Amino acid sequence: MKNSNKGFSIPAFARLLFSVLILIFLFLQIDLTNTWTKITSANLWWLLAGALLMLSEPLMLSYWWSSMLSQKGYKTSTISVLRISLVSDFLGLVMPTSLGSDFVKVAGLSKYISSISEALSSLLVFRLLNYCVMFLLALFTLLIFPDYFPDSSAIAALRNFLIVGFLLLLAVITFAKNGIDLIKWVFTQINAQEVYRKVHRFYEGFSYFKTNRRELAKAFVAGTVIQFERIIFIYIIGCALQIDVGLAPYFVFVPIVTAITLLPVSISGIGVREGGYVLLFGYLGVPAAEAFSLSIIGFAVSLITIIPGGLIYWASGFPAPEKLESMKTRSEI
Repeated sequence: MKNSNKGFSIPAFARLLFSVLILIFLFLQIDLTNTWTKITSANLWWLLAGALLMLSEPLMLSYWWSSMLSQKGYKTSTISVLRISLVSDFLGLVMPTSLGSDFVKVAGLSKYISSISEALSSLLVFRLLNYCVMFLLALFTLLIFPDYFPDSSAIAALRNFLIVGFLLLLAVITFAKNGIDLIKWVFTQINAQEVYRKVHRFYEGFSYFKTNRRELAKAFVAGTVIQFERIIFIYIIGCALQIDVGLAPYFVFVPIVTAITLLPVSISGIGVREGGYVLLFGYLGVPAAEAFSLSIIGFAVSLITIIPGGLIYWASGFPAPEKLESMKTRSEI
């Protein structure tokens, strides 16, 4: 199993090296003394407010996820799913991107309900809607509040990036059935019907949520609230650092930085995240040291919020299947 994964991901040492190289480049561009001064002078009350806001995200995701699966006959309590979510966020810290914790979430929940396809399809629907909301918020902000941003080719490029990203996600959701039909034809030609059966089982779970308007609406609302939380969180960190650029730029820059940190080229987005904030906020005249501090403190505070997951993992490990039989009401054969 370990060897099979090597062909599908960039080696950890390469991701670590990439993160280090970007950080070194940034260190050469910024005033480290000024950066340290900004970090040490940050308002602790604002930082506390940001930490409390971030702690609410796993609870919201767990409530939505358990509710969504309950509609399909799985008895999953919010508290139990919350435990999986917290531990997954802790373990996902060492994954190549912010998607790493989602893989751990799927693995953990699949032990509860004996169905990795149901766990994966339900989370995928939520994440796709989440990223659609993310791009839409950023795009609408650029269109509605153009005066907050300098009139430059770079901002136009950001707008095009957001449009393309949203259209790609919309295409995935809309034409998923066509993709499944193509996969069926390919696997039939190579006599891999068993592989297709597993892919189709996943699609059936995905299709259920796609056609269930009530659950889809719940996922959309949950995704919208979570995106607002993440944007406001970084805005709060900006307030702690006394970065005065208004709220609107955060609705554009935070989604864009979030999107680029999904690329599996660094460790937990380190380096990529910092470079993104320095570049984007630099267009508004924010000094590189302040933008760098914004990223560093935001990441540090978010690390504090995964401590509960680390404590749970240290005390009882990852959920084991034999402890979860009472939660099953059906299983996948």
